[in-house]
Amino acid sequence: MGAEAVLELADSLVFTATGKHLNDLQRMILKDVWQRQTYREIARRLRYTEGHIKDVASQLWQTLSQVLDERVTKSNSLTVLERYLQKNHDKRSLQLEVSSPTQPAEIPRLLGREAAIAQLNRLIDQGQRAIVIQGEGGIGKTTLAQQYLEHPAFELSLELLMAKETANITPAEQVVEEWLRQDFQVEPGQDFGVTLERLKRQLRTQRVGILIDNLEPALDAQGRFWAEHSRYGDLLRILCDPKGKTVTLLTSRDRLCEPGVTVTHYRLPGLSLDTWKQFWEQHRITCSAENLMAMHRAYGGNAKAMNILGGAISGDFEGDGDAYWQENRADPLMALDLKNLVNSQVVRLQALDEDAYRLFYRLGCYRYQDVPRIPTEGLRALMWDVDPARHHQV
Repeated sequence: MGAEAVLELADSLVFTATGKHLNDLQRMILKDVWQRQTYREIARRLRYTEGHIKDVASQLWQTLSQVLDERVTKSNSLTVLERYLQKNHDKRSLQLEVSSPTQPAEIPRLLGREAAIAQLNRLIDQGQRAIVIQGEGGIGKTTLAQQYLEHPAFELSLELLMAKETANITPAEQVVEEWLRQDFQVEPGQDFGVTLERLKRQLRTQRVGILIDNLEPALDAQGRFWAEHSRYGDLLRILCDPKGKTVTLLTSRDRLCEPGVTVTHYRLPGLSLDTWKQFWEQHRITCSAENLMAMHRAYGGNAKAMNILGGAISGDFEGDGDAYWQENRADPLMALDLKNLVNSQVVRLQALDEDAYRLFYRLGCYRYQDVPRIPTEGLRALMWDVDPARHHQV
């Protein structure tokens, strides 16, 4: 059976589940996997990291598993798809049980985020115009914000992803000019103040949802915008206009403390143990309650860690969570993706506060298996070289 026909089937299945077709990278991964190439070989050929290739592939297997109601892995994906195609070859058009391929599925419910969505609703009902969804990397801030702003109540959604490096952040002037021209068909003014006023008028006439993602590179250690990006503060003052119909969600690992900017912070918690259990069941991962609890505790309920683990267990351990944990429990960061997730946060901490960075490493003297919560006295004892007046800040 032709590989192209199977590839088109995979595309239809993914479109059914997500409303999006396979992108070029996903197509190349599928073709190479069916040629029995390893993830490392695929990554080397396509010039990506092995971790990124595994992450993209894992999402593919999970999506296909949900649509076909059968566990799909790297090793059996071609066989499963060929069998499905053969079963349906005599039909004039492929009809999938979940929905027609020409109709994107409804926005899926975010697993375990019902309370978070309810809290955002409450804050917006109270008149809050700008909400900072705060939490560590991988906790699910961006996913929650994107999902929320896809609600049909918003006539228009705008999205701005901050560059990871402060030096590469797009100036606020360019962002606003792009929004006005491309999304509102309005010419910006020659002065930034005039341009902001024109944006304000537009935001008072229609309900717009705005996502400013990954805010922290624009903030200094005090939570204020770096001097060269101070005009983002001016933009936020417009977005917080009480007469506007705009809802702005910002995601950040750090608090925003810009003078004159009124925002509400919502600390996004990790996913619950019950949510991890549901995720495991949906992806047909077997795991004892004891080991699932240990994994959930080790990763703090982190959503990205849950997905990375799910991909690793499904792809490399045939869905056996107990076998995975037995091999990796001594080094919870064995998976490259998990190591990168933690490393990015540590690098950010070091750049912002050397004292906090040293405290973080000294926490290693307390084993999380033995000390689930460290008392304040225990933390202070590790800051012997820090001015006591700074202890609380650190």
